[in-house]
Amino acid sequence: MNFKIRCNPGSTDAEVIIVKINEKLNKKFMFCETTDCGNRASEKHHIFSDKKQNRKLYGTLIDHDNNIQFLCYNCHHFKPLKKFTEVEFCEAVEIEPLSKTGQQKKRFG
Repeated sequence: MNFKIRCNPGSTDAEVIIVKINEKLNKKFMFCETTDCGNRASEKHHIFSDKKQNRKLYGTLIDHDNNIQFLCYNCHHFKPLKKFTEVEFCEAVEIEPLSKTGQQKKRFG
């Protein structure tokens, strides 16, 4: 659902507002990201777990777009889901592992 309003050349504020509205609507009406579903997404799945220790190490990076899947309730709770290891998570968000274990696993495979 995209809205387009024709504005005078000098009215860039209105265009910015329209873009922000479109972004909010696109986030609000997400659909389940599993291939065979198609229901409206109601939950966020963190591919790399957002447990307390991971939040301490990585803070807001846990909520990075590459670590989030939008899923419906049934897919989130009743289907096997993809999980990242710490090394896979760090590669997805393009950073180095912060834990000693993650550094060792990256170094030695």
